[in-house]
Amino acid sequence: MAIRRNAIRLSPDEDHALRELYLEFGIPADQYEKRPEDMALFIEEWSHRTGRSDAFGEVIHYIRTQRKQGLWVRFDGSHKTAPSMLHALPATQRDILVDIYREHVVEAGFGSDNVFYDPDISRQIATEFFHRTRRRLPEYVLVAVLTALRKRGRLPVVGDRKPRDEGLGFSDINKIPPQTGTDP
Repeated sequence: MAIRRNAIRLSPDEDHALRELYLEFGIPADQYEKRPEDMALFIEEWSHRTGRSDAFGEVIHYIRTQRKQGLWVRFDGSHKTAPSMLHALPATQRDILVDIYREHVVEAGFGSDNVFYDPDISRQIATEFFHRTRRRLPEYVLVAVLTALRKRGRLPVVGDRKPRDEGLGFSDINKIPPQTGTDP
């Protein structure tokens, strides 16, 4: 069952202030997961400028919703790049994390965004990761690794039972039978 979240409502002035702040910080929304200090500074500045007390998950959900609708501002290459979190875990622990993700997110019918927006899910993943590996890592690190895996197509999606192959795309083009005859 997919969870639908309503984005926070902002006045036109608040929306403008959020866009300005986003461009000032120069950090793409998806990178905040691996930059907790920047995340805290961003939400502190947002609260200071607007007097609002939105949680970071609510603010980032608003940004991502706007972006998905093609309504969000773009950096056009002038953003700050964060290092990849893909190698924050050895391959065996990444496999364990993917198994945990499958059990707690995919099989529950949630989308991958729920890991970041829902602190209960990310806490559950971190707890289970500790139980299986005896390695305690902050939730934001595990979420950042999951995001890196998702962006590379290595996470299962709702309805899948296994991670997708890296060779997705036109790998099956050679299965198309050759056409005979002439073009119309």
